[in-house]
Amino acid sequence: MTLASLGILAFSAEDALVEAVRQKGFTKLSLRSPSVEIIGRGVLKKENGKAVLKLSYYKESREGKRVTEIDPFHMVEVINGLDLGQRAREALGLSPEDL
Repeated sequence: MTLASLGILAFSAEDALVEAVRQKGFTKLSLRSPSVEIIGRGVLKKENGKAVLKLSYYKESREGKRVTEIDPFHMVEVINGLDLGQRAREALGLSPEDL
């Protein structure tokens, strides 16, 4: 995994929806079910009949609790609810207001 590409979110979508989202420049998508919410930001494309969001930000919440969040720009790396980037931000003297 590199800073430029966290992976992809792929999902079925109507061609018209994908084209409308791409033309408007929306790069943030939110996918929700009753207990899971996934938010992704990146570049939206259509590949093999699916909408594909090439991620630069990813957040997954389950039952309202943040499980995973990867935001290289803000040095946030939360895995299984544990903020692995917190110590690095503190060592650099960064607070959430600085980012």
